[in-house]
Amino acid sequence: MNRTIQYFILSLTFIVINLSAFQIASFSLFTTKEGTSIFSLDYLIAFGIMIVANFITIQLFLAIRKSHQKGFILGLIIAALQAISLYTFIYSTMFDLGLILSMISILASLVLLFIELKKRAK
Repeated sequence: MNRTIQYFILSLTFIVINLSAFQIASFSLFTTKEGTSIFSLDYLIAFGIMIVANFITIQLFLAIRKSHQKGFILGLIIAALQAISLYTFIYSTMFDLGLILSMISILASLVLLFIELKKRAK
């Protein structure tokens, strides 16, 4: 696959996943009092949500850089599952299904990221 197309797909994946992750992160800041320091636990949780949601985009980036086609395709499948599950989690009445699929996709993206980092270390 052409590297330009891969970077375009990575950009789309980044945008789609961060649109839903930003909504969840901003909802976690809903009860934060005005004037709270940016170094508080509430902001740490919001930042953590954004980082965890982007494990798959980091994995896709590393797979493109290493020219690891199989890792890119697997990451793309997991990214699609994660995008669908996050939108189901936010917008659907099937809250439990969205939550379960989100956890599965985040765990799968973490496993893929570790595999990609292990291949990168070789």
